[in-house]
Amino acid sequence: MEYDRRITVIEKAAQGLAGVSSDVYWSGDSFYGSFLTIKIDPGTLGKDARRIKTEMFEGRPSVMVQAPDPDTLRIFVYTLDEGDDERIAGRLNEVLSS
Repeated sequence: MEYDRRITVIEKAAQGLAGVSSDVYWSGDSFYGSFLTIKIDPGTLGKDARRIKTEMFEGRPSVMVQAPDPDTLRIFVYTLDEGDDERIAGRLNEVLSS
């Protein structure tokens, strides 16, 4: 499925970074299907999920993610256009690595 491919592209951008882990969740009874959850260790990264959300939104490209708590990012892919996954992955890696 296209959603799964897009999630995989974005998830790879976060893999291997200290203080970051990820999981894909599937919700078969919802319109958005699967989504990516990234767990953040603020002590290791020096910033929490809410700060990362702000940096993602204020950057180029501007990316909207959810930060339901200081340790968690959520990324939904059901509204993405072709190529958006690559742009989000690049931005995510940049923000998590800085």
